[in-house]
Amino acid sequence: SDPWLRLRLARLYLKTGAIDAARGLVDGLLVSHPDMPDALYASALIDADTGEWQRASATLERIPVARRSAAITALQRRATVHLLTGNASALGRQRRAQEAYAQLAQAESIAGNDSELMHEVASLYADLGDAPRAVGVMRQLMARSVNRNVDVQLAYAGLLLRTRQDVELAGILRQLQ
Repeated sequence: SDPWLRLRLARLYLKTGAIDAARGLVDGLLVSHPDMPDALYASALIDADTGEWQRASATLERIPVARRSAAITALQRRATVHLLTGNASALGRQRRAQEAYAQLAQAESIAGNDSELMHEVASLYADLGDAPRAVGVMRQLMARSVNRNVDVQLAYAGLLLRTRQDVELAGILRQLQ
């Protein structure tokens, strides 16, 4: 009956490729406790681990706002950004650039200072062929970062390499060195 113990075991199942067993283990608790916030959150975490962002978001929506912890709210934000960037990517493949840009702008505003999410947004701008916007997103993130951790700098360097911003890339590589 412990959702956290179930989550730990489910993640072990995921490591072995047993996705259905992992999901069944976590969601089994929801059969008897359909409104338990911790069980819903654990289920959404498994969905996030497997990239099932739509399902994660729908599960998190079942938790009343008043009962959502900061961690639940952060996962909801991640799920929303992943859904928006997924939509933007699909729209870009359909050559519907304006709609894709609208989705990315919304994702960018929701992502805030989350470096992983902002890097995802920037990467999609680059995929759409808007290198200046992609680099601009990461520059803003770098400017807002109080302590520039190596992961953010590496993500920025990767984007600079991808968008052929060689001069700025050389500067970031020197900083990293």
